[in-house]
Amino acid sequence: MPDAALTPWRAITMLENNDRDLKYVALAGQVHAKYVDHQLDAMFECLINCPNNVTHLNVSSNNLTDYSGFKIARFIKSSTTISVVSMGGNNFAEGTYLAIADALRVNTSLKVLHISGIPPPSPHIYAAFAEALRVNPVRPEGSFWQLIPGMPEPDFEVLKRMATASDANA
Repeated sequence: MPDAALTPWRAITMLENNDRDLKYVALAGQVHAKYVDHQLDAMFECLINCPNNVTHLNVSSNNLTDYSGFKIARFIKSSTTISVVSMGGNNFAEGTYLAIADALRVNTSLKVLHISGIPPPSPHIYAAFAEALRVNPVRPEGSFWQLIPGMPEPDFEVLKRMATASDANA
């Protein structure tokens, strides 16, 4: 039975032991307890060094910045098993969005991405994600990417159309 790590220390222990049962890292922030970059740094390094166990990563609603966002992007880029990443509700800026888009130029396993942050992504961030889809169109069936919460249409569908249009114009 797949196991979940509900603390960074459990995730680190399981990753260092190459525990193949670890599939879920669930560290969503709570009202009274939110993680900051330095508290998850060692865990992100373990994910980068052992990228192919975890299938679900939830670090939403914490106080993470681009420092952690860049590490998450490195993990996504190297993982062939990650299928769900929830990282919305943090303090990510443009750098994290662009790093994640770059990682998706290589990664083909990520199906669900929630990255919404403040401020909302600019047109060139959308263009970077569309370019990732153009360069690497292999995506799991039913993929859903959310860059801005509450949009009436999933960002993934908008990005696919952008990628298709840029292919037609190339």
